[in-house]
Amino acid sequence: MPQVPKLGSVSGIPIGEECANFFPFGGTMFRVGRVVAVVDAILKDAQSTEDHAYFTEALCLGIEYLLQQHPKVGVLPSEARLLLAGQPNGKVVLLNDVPFGQWELLKDAGVHGKEHRDSKEWYVHLTRGNHWVKVKAFSWDMETERGKVKLERPVFPYKGELIVPLRQVAEALGIKVQQKGQTIALLPK
Repeated sequence: MPQVPKLGSVSGIPIGEECANFFPFGGTMFRVGRVVAVVDAILKDAQSTEDHAYFTEALCLGIEYLLQQHPKVGVLPSEARLLLAGQPNGKVVLLNDVPFGQWELLKDAGVHGKEHRDSKEWYVHLTRGNHWVKVKAFSWDMETERGKVKLERPVFPYKGELIVPLRQVAEALGIKVQQKGQTIALLPK
Protein backbone atom coordinates (compact mmCIF):
# COMPACT_ATOMS: atom_id res chain seq x y z
CA MET A 1 0.00 0.00 0.00
CA PRO A 2 1.52 3.39 -0.97
CA GLN A 3 2.35 5.77 1.84
CA VAL A 4 0.38 9.02 2.03
CA PRO A 5 2.58 12.09 2.59
CA LYS A 6 2.10 14.34 5.61
CA LEU A 7 1.89 18.09 4.94
CA GLY A 8 4.88 20.15 6.09
CA SER A 9 8.43 19.19 6.97
CA VAL A 10 9.49 16.88 9.79
CA SER A 11 11.17 19.76 11.65
CA GLY A 12 8.24 22.10 11.09
CA ILE A 13 10.22 24.68 9.11
CA PRO A 14 8.80 25.81 5.78
CA ILE A 15 10.56 24.44 2.72
CA GLY A 16 9.61 25.93 -0.63
CA GLU A 17 6.11 27.14 -1.34
CA GLU A 18 4.56 23.77 -0.48
CA CYS A 19 6.07 20.83 1.35
CA ALA A 20 5.19 17.28 2.40
CA ASN A 21 7.16 14.43 3.96
CA PHE A 22 7.06 10.64 4.03
CA PHE A 23 8.69 10.29 7.48
CA PRO A 24 9.77 7.79 8.80
CA PHE A 25 9.93 5.70 5.62
CA GLY A 26 10.88 8.21 2.96
CA GLY A 27 11.99 11.68 2.03
CA THR A 28 10.58 15.15 1.52
CA MET A 29 8.97 16.75 -1.48
CA PHE A 30 8.55 20.47 -2.03
CA ARG A 31 7.65 23.01 -4.71
CA VAL A 32 9.46 26.19 -5.72
CA GLY A 33 7.83 28.01 -8.62
CA ARG A 34 7.20 25.44 -11.35
CA VAL A 35 9.66 22.89 -9.97
CA VAL A 36 8.69 20.00 -7.71
CA ALA A 37 11.59 18.25 -6.00
CA VAL A 38 11.56 14.92 -4.19
CA VAL A 39 14.58 14.34 -1.96
CA ASP A 40 15.41 11.15 -0.10
CA ALA A 41 19.02 11.04 1.02
CA ILE A 42 20.92 7.92 1.93
CA LEU A 43 22.90 8.62 5.07
CA LYS A 44 25.16 5.70 6.01
CA ASP A 45 26.13 7.05 9.45
CA ALA A 46 22.62 8.06 10.56
CA GLN A 47 21.99 7.16 14.19
CA SER A 48 18.22 7.34 13.77
CA THR A 49 15.46 7.95 11.25
CA GLU A 50 15.23 11.49 12.67
CA ASP A 51 18.91 12.11 11.71
CA HIS A 52 18.00 10.92 8.22
CA ALA A 53 15.02 13.31 8.07
CA TYR A 54 17.03 16.36 9.22
CA PHE A 55 19.84 15.61 6.76
CA THR A 56 17.24 15.31 3.98
CA GLU A 57 15.75 18.68 4.97
CA ALA A 58 19.20 20.31 4.91
CA LEU A 59 19.59 19.01 1.35
CA CYS A 60 16.12 20.37 0.50
CA LEU A 61 17.05 23.86 1.70
CA GLY A 62 20.24 23.75 -0.38
CA ILE A 63 18.18 22.74 -3.42
CA GLU A 64 15.62 25.48 -2.70
CA TYR A 65 18.48 28.02 -2.53
CA LEU A 66 19.84 26.70 -5.85
CA LEU A 67 16.39 26.84 -7.48
CA GLN A 68 15.90 30.44 -6.39
CA GLN A 69 19.18 31.34 -8.08
CA HIS A 70 18.18 29.71 -11.38
CA PRO A 71 16.54 32.11 -13.88
CA LYS A 72 14.31 29.49 -15.53
CA VAL A 73 12.58 28.21 -12.41
CA GLY A 74 9.95 30.92 -12.59
CA VAL A 75 10.37 32.33 -9.09
CA LEU A 76 12.41 35.35 -8.16
CA PRO A 77 14.70 34.89 -5.19
CA SER A 78 13.75 36.81 -2.12
CA GLU A 79 16.91 38.88 -2.00
CA ALA A 80 17.87 41.22 0.78
CA ARG A 81 20.58 43.84 1.13
CA LEU A 82 23.33 43.36 3.67
CA LEU A 83 24.66 46.54 5.27
CA LEU A 84 27.82 46.80 7.35
CA ALA A 85 28.13 50.02 9.34
CA GLY A 86 25.53 51.57 7.02
CA GLN A 87 27.37 50.65 3.79
CA PRO A 88 26.21 48.00 1.26
CA ASN A 89 28.15 44.80 1.83
CA GLY A 90 26.50 42.23 -0.38
CA LYS A 91 23.32 40.38 -1.11
CA VAL A 92 21.73 37.60 0.85
CA VAL A 93 18.79 35.34 0.08
CA LEU A 94 15.82 35.07 2.42
CA LEU A 95 14.48 31.55 2.75
CA ASN A 96 11.17 32.10 4.52
CA ASP A 97 12.50 35.32 6.11
CA VAL A 98 15.74 33.73 7.35
CA PRO A 99 18.78 35.47 5.79
CA PHE A 100 21.29 33.11 4.19
CA GLY A 101 24.62 33.89 2.58
CA GLN A 102 28.23 32.85 2.25
CA TRP A 103 30.08 33.03 5.54
CA GLU A 104 32.65 35.25 3.77
CA LEU A 105 30.10 38.12 3.90
CA LEU A 106 31.08 38.48 7.56
CA LYS A 107 34.78 39.10 6.82
CA ASP A 108 34.37 42.89 6.67
CA ALA A 109 32.95 42.76 10.21
CA GLY A 110 36.26 41.36 11.47
CA VAL A 111 35.41 37.67 11.12
CA HIS A 112 38.21 35.28 10.19
CA GLY A 113 37.53 31.80 8.94
CA LYS A 114 39.41 28.59 8.36
CA GLU A 115 37.70 25.94 6.27
CA HIS A 116 38.31 22.22 6.48
CA ARG A 117 37.08 19.88 3.80
CA ASP A 118 37.76 16.21 3.25
CA SER A 119 35.84 13.11 2.14
CA LYS A 120 34.01 12.83 5.50
CA GLU A 121 33.21 16.38 6.59
CA TRP A 122 33.18 20.03 5.59
CA TYR A 123 33.20 22.77 8.18
CA VAL A 124 34.40 26.28 8.81
CA HIS A 125 35.77 27.60 12.09
CA LEU A 126 35.01 31.32 12.40
CA THR A 127 36.56 33.69 14.93
CA ARG A 128 36.02 37.32 15.91
CA GLY A 129 37.77 38.61 19.00
CA ASN A 130 37.09 36.18 21.84
CA HIS A 131 34.13 34.62 20.05
CA TRP A 132 34.26 31.56 17.81
CA VAL A 133 31.82 29.26 16.04
CA LYS A 134 32.19 26.07 14.07
CA VAL A 135 29.54 25.22 11.48
CA LYS A 136 29.39 22.03 9.42
CA ALA A 137 27.75 21.34 6.08
CA PHE A 138 24.24 19.89 6.52
CA SER A 139 24.33 20.44 10.30
CA TRP A 140 21.51 21.95 12.35
CA ASP A 141 23.93 22.76 15.20
CA MET A 142 26.79 25.17 15.61
CA GLU A 143 29.52 24.85 18.17
CA THR A 144 30.44 28.01 20.10
CA GLU A 145 32.64 28.90 23.05
CA ARG A 146 29.45 28.58 25.16
CA GLY A 147 28.50 25.13 23.84
CA LYS A 148 26.25 23.78 21.10
CA VAL A 149 23.54 26.02 19.67
CA LYS A 150 20.59 24.75 17.61
CA LEU A 151 20.39 26.61 14.29
CA GLU A 152 17.03 27.84 12.98
CA ARG A 153 18.06 26.46 9.57
CA PRO A 154 20.95 24.15 8.61
CA VAL A 155 24.21 25.05 6.88
CA PHE A 156 24.52 23.81 3.29
CA PRO A 157 26.98 24.05 0.39
CA TYR A 158 26.35 26.00 -2.81
CA LYS A 159 28.86 26.37 -5.65
CA GLY A 160 31.78 25.37 -3.44
CA GLU A 161 30.86 27.72 -0.57
CA LEU A 162 29.19 27.07 2.77
CA ILE A 163 25.93 29.00 3.07
CA VAL A 164 24.99 29.86 6.65
CA PRO A 165 22.03 31.41 8.45
CA LEU A 166 23.74 34.80 8.73
CA ARG A 167 21.83 36.34 11.64
CA GLN A 168 22.47 33.48 14.04
CA VAL A 169 26.13 33.05 13.09
CA ALA A 170 26.82 36.81 13.25
CA GLU A 171 25.15 37.17 16.66
CA ALA A 172 27.15 34.22 18.03
CA LEU A 173 30.28 36.09 16.93
CA GLY A 174 29.25 39.20 18.89
CA ILE A 175 27.84 41.18 15.96
CA LYS A 176 24.53 42.94 16.55
CA VAL A 177 22.08 42.26 13.71
CA GLN A 178 19.01 44.30 12.81
CA GLN A 179 16.58 43.14 10.15
CA LYS A 180 13.89 45.36 8.71
CA GLY A 181 12.11 43.88 5.74
CA GLN A 182 14.62 43.21 2.97
CA THR A 183 17.51 44.96 4.75
CA ILE A 184 19.85 43.25 7.21
CA ALA A 185 22.29 45.51 9.05
CA LEU A 186 25.41 44.19 10.78
CA LEU A 187 26.50 46.46 13.62
CA PRO A 188 29.92 45.30 14.89
CA LYS A 189 30.60 46.45 18.44
